[in-house]
Amino acid sequence: MPPTLVSSLVYCWVFGDLLCKLLAYLQPVVVTASAYTLAAIALERYYAICKPLHSRIWHTRSHAFCVIGIVWLISIIANLFMLFMYELRTYNRTGLNCAPKYKPIVHFGYQIYMTVVLLVIPLVLMTVLYGNVIKSLKSGLKMDIAAIEVAENSMDRLDSARPGKLRSSSLVTGKSRKMR
Repeated sequence: MPPTLVSSLVYCWVFGDLLCKLLAYLQPVVVTASAYTLAAIALERYYAICKPLHSRIWHTRSHAFCVIGIVWLISIIANLFMLFMYELRTYNRTGLNCAPKYKPIVHFGYQIYMTVVLLVIPLVLMTVLYGNVIKSLKSGLKMDIAAIEVAENSMDRLDSARPGKLRSSSLVTGKSRKMR
């Protein structure tokens, strides 16, 4: 059973000072790693779709391990303050509670910092990267549509340049256009 669930059910912290600090540290580390993993996936997709020739360099096992290592390193460093933020405190004279040891204003400042690190930075990265992917895909679709129209116009001109011959292809395309 997860320690935070146990402490919620028992209304006190029974796991000691070390686990108080360690779990208070590891929980945001894992959440930060998740958010930055999603941002790394967005970066990989951006390169795969918008810059496919550069993307080939990235598709190696060693590069994947490097990116994973960087994500975890950022997560570990960004949350170091949490190791010093929590301590065991007496709770209702009957038990201990794992609680922040600094004044509420310090905890509030840390929450703002974590909001920027956990939410704002990955969200901005993913929004910009996926926005560029969408833009690239739209321009690719427009080029495909333009190429189809050029091909259809070329076929129509070829058919009209042959007078007196049976223009079956233009009749078929004419019928198919009417059917659309």
